[in-house]
Amino acid sequence: MPGVRRDFDVGMGEETFECRGGSGESCTTLRTHGPALAAPVRYAWDRLSAGPVRVDALAGEIGWSRQHLNARFREQIGLNPRTVGRIARLNHVLALVNRVPSLSWAAVAHSGGYSDQAHLIREFRALTGCGPTEAGKPGLFVPPRESNVWA
Repeated sequence: MPGVRRDFDVGMGEETFECRGGSGESCTTLRTHGPALAAPVRYAWDRLSAGPVRVDALAGEIGWSRQHLNARFREQIGLNPRTVGRIARLNHVLALVNRVPSLSWAAVAHSGGYSDQAHLIREFRALTGCGPTEAGKPGLFVPPRESNVWA
């Protein structure tokens, strides 16, 4: 809700960002070890993981400037909010491909909110280092915990 300042609880537990590595975990999974995320950063993380949101609108919801949100994200997560949103969107697309492997890449791109198939392929390559067909469709990536978030 743009323009609405949120109040946050500090007692969020010990959570930190950990991206999918050899363990096979999703990039939108938070682990329960390490220093606790600040409540506004956790809120922003959850919003970015739930679906598309503009970073400036998200900063306004929290009551921070876009620059401050970027700085706090980099400090606590190691990525900026825009990159987290890009990863979350790609993770949604990969979950969709795992659920319905018969979809064409054009249909997947449209369902994932990409402007066209070429946009999806560029984003896929930028974030994974390979194209979608090089990676293979089903089973390569672990779907997010709530794979129907954007459905």
